[in-house]
Amino acid sequence: MAAMVDSEYVAASQDTDPRKLHEKWTKALVKSVKADVWGQVIEAVDEYTALSNDIVAQAARLQMTENDNVLLHRVVCALKARCDCATAPDGATTTPTADDMKKIVPAFEELFAGEKAEYAPFPLALEQLEKYIAESFWLDETSRKLQESVKPGGVLVPASEISSTGSHVSLELVDVGIKDAESFQNPFIRVTVMDRKGHLLEHKQETPVADRQHRYQIDINTIVHIQTSVEELREKDAAIFLELVHYKPLKHKHSTKAWSVLEMDELTSDLKVLEIYKKPVQPSRKKFKLLTTKKLFLQVRVHVK
Repeated sequence: MAAMVDSEYVAASQDTDPRKLHEKWTKALVKSVKADVWGQVIEAVDEYTALSNDIVAQAARLQMTENDNVLLHRVVCALKARCDCATAPDGATTTPTADDMKKIVPAFEELFAGEKAEYAPFPLALEQLEKYIAESFWLDETSRKLQESVKPGGVLVPASEISSTGSHVSLELVDVGIKDAESFQNPFIRVTVMDRKGHLLEHKQETPVADRQHRYQIDINTIVHIQTSVEELREKDAAIFLELVHYKPLKHKHSTKAWSVLEMDELTSDLKVLEIYKKPVQPSRKKFKLLTTKKLFLQVRVHVK
């Protein structure tokens, strides 16, 4: 069985069309998971191993968005983690399970959906993949580190990775005041640093899913470390944009509900109570439309060092 799998992948290894590779990889993943669920562990491990090896071999040559890169990297981590679990002595490793691998298939089917695609949260917690999540495989160092969260589920840069040059800002995102807070699925805050023309000054960061939702409030309770120095932010007339993002299951995508902004004159160490605006985000900062007339705000504690 293993020899047949190897020859299949060797025969197709010259193909670098993302769509054809995606179709091939999806079929292989479905086949692997089916064997796993049926208890055909040896066959499943052979299939998982061949698939992960082929993805690693091909990925560096593909033109992919950052979201595609992260999703594909997590799939490879899951494949390797499942092989470890399936071949470990009884009780030594219990996750991810065969049922966990079934959850990966719908996520994998979203791959290569385009530049504007926003994928659903990856179905496995990063703790289940911790042995492999730090391995780069084909990712550059920056993209890999963006996967590693201070709290599970987010896309955050640790403070230790920030240059010591100049002053830097850390944002302690406290909560968001919004009507029907409990109705939002998997809400989080996306943090973007842009100049007035919409040019990004650094990678976007995303908090983990909110800690708690109740009536008019979504609790975030996450610290985000801005990578760009205060001096450079001021020089480029930039601002820090905070988007409230939630998942729409019927449309299988994330959507921005509202946004706030921290201007340069607000980057002082204390609690800020920010107005919340209707989407879309306005990098030019010339047009602001309040989301509601109710006294609902986004609270963030700014720390400048």
